[in-house]
Amino acid sequence: MNFIKKNPKKNGFTLIELVTTIAVITILSGAIIYVSPKLISRQKLKNDAWQVLNDIKEVQERARAQLERLKIEIDLNSKTSYKYEKRKNAFSSGSGENIGIRNLTNQIFFKSVRIGNTTYGTGKVTFLYDEWGVPKKICIKDSGEVVEDSGEIVITIETPVLKNINNQNLSVDIIISPGTGRLRMDGPK
Repeated sequence: MNFIKKNPKKNGFTLIELVTTIAVITILSGAIIYVSPKLISRQKLKNDAWQVLNDIKEVQERARAQLERLKIEIDLNSKTSYKYEKRKNAFSSGSGENIGIRNLTNQIFFKSVRIGNTTYGTGKVTFLYDEWGVPKKICIKDSGEVVEDSGEIVITIETPVLKNINNQNLSVDIIISPGTGRLRMDGPK
C-alpha cells in the first residue's frame, strides 16, 4: 500500500503569504474608499438628471393624452427646484394635487437653460407644452422675455463635488429637440 505522507512542517500559511494577502486587501480597500464617494456623487447626478427628464416626459405625455397645454417651470434662482403641471392651469389655480414639485438632491444644481443660442443662468424658465407634447412657448420670468418656436433647448445640471478633465464641474445636459420635443440626455461630462 502506498500512503501519501504529509509533511508535518506544511500545516498552515507562511508569514510571507499572510503579509502579502493583508497588503493586497489593504490596497484594494484603500482604493475603494477613495473612489466610492465620487461614484456615489456621479450616480446622484445621473439619477437627478433622469428624474428631470422623466418629469418632462410625463408633462409631454399628459399634454398629448389630455389634449391640454401644460407647463414645467425651472427655478434657476434657487438652482435646486422645479415644478410641473399635471392638469391645465394648475399653477394659476394653486391646485396642489395637480402640481408636481421636485427638488434636486444635495450638492446638485441647475446651472443654466440654453434656448437656441441664448443661455439663461437666472430667473424662472417656464416651458409651455402644446397638445402635441411639443414645447411651443418659453417664458423667462425675470426678464419678461417670451420665446416662441425656438431652437434646441438644453437644460444643464451640475455638481461642484466632482470635476471633469478640464477642472470644470461635472454636468449633464438634457436636450429637447425643437419641433418634435424629443428628449435625450448627454453626460455626465
